[in-house]
Amino acid sequence: MIIIILVALALIALLVLALMRRRRQQAEQARIEARARHAEADRRLGASQEAESVAGRHEARGEELRSQAEQEAEAARQARAEAERREARAAEIADSAESESAAAGHHRSAAEQERAKAEEQAARARDIDPDADTPSEARESGADDEPPGSRRL
Repeated sequence: MIIIILVALALIALLVLALMRRRRQQAEQARIEARARHAEADRRLGASQEAESVAGRHEARGEELRSQAEQEAEAARQARAEAERREARAAEIADSAESESAAAGHHRSAAEQERAKAEEQAARARDIDPDADTPSEARESGADDEPPGSRRL
């Protein structure tokens, strides 16, 4: 009977040792898994921080590009306004040129009419007194009568 008790005690001791070993192995496995979970969490945290950093850079670049686009749009508006002002000024100049051209035509027409009247009057005068000097001959002969240095230029 003592042998049975000794065998039972030995079995109980072996069972306790086996349970303790099993518990140590489970604790070691749990530590390994906890380290792996911790490393995975650190990796995910780093990845999310990197993604956040990249998103921040993209947002900053987006704001920069948006600002640049607004500046370009403002420059285009100013250029368009300047072009419209220049176009209006060109139209004014063209209108002025047209009115000057019309005035020149009017003056030319008036001058031609005056010349025609003068020629007609000169022809009538020649018809009336054919022996009189022509106006151009009178001017040439009158130029010789003036003293030197008093001629008008």
